[in-house]
This record gives sequence, C-alpha cells and structure tokens, in this order.
Amino acid sequence: MSNERMLQDPIQQSTMPHQIILEDRKHFTATGVLRVLHCDETSAAMDTSRGTLTIGGKGLSVRKLSLETGDVIFDGQVDSLVYTERITTLSFWQRLLR
Repeated sequence: MSNERMLQDPIQQSTMPHQIILEDRKHFTATGVLRVLHCDETSAAMDTSRGTLTIGGKGLSVRKLSLETGDVIFDGQVDSLVYTERITTLSFWQRLLR
C-alpha cells in the first residue's frame, strides 16, 4: 500500500498501533508514524495514528525511518513531546447536517 493511500484512509490511521519509547531522554522510538512533517536539530514533527506529535530538543537526528512499517528512531536530547489533534475538514453536506 502506498504512503499516500495510507494517509488518506482514516480507518487505517485510527487502527494502526502507536507507541513511544523514550530512553534516558536520548533515544526516542515511535511506531504508528504515518509521515514525517519536518525534522531538524531542534525539533521534529510527525503525523501518527493518534495525532500530530512534535518533539523538541537538541542535536536530534533520525537513526531509522520506515514509513512502510510506521517506525522512526531519533537520537539526541529530547526536551518535550507534544500531541495535537488532527484537524479534519468536513464536506459541505457534513457541515450542513451537523
């Protein structure tokens, strides 16, 4: 299944398991990652099956990324983890019938 199709399928997104493991604030592992939005030395953001996850820190680097399995591993100092909900856009009819 292509990544684009996985991103567009809300049922697939909500059922994909999502876990995070943070070891000594230096090694971060996440599953259920649908796509990486951005990544630099001080922050990274990714869409997960449970919302958008933003990581703040210093010296962040990607050690492993596999969108086929939804796994990502970061090294560096992790200072913060913040989740935000995905904004879903409703069609005209969905908004009208709410």
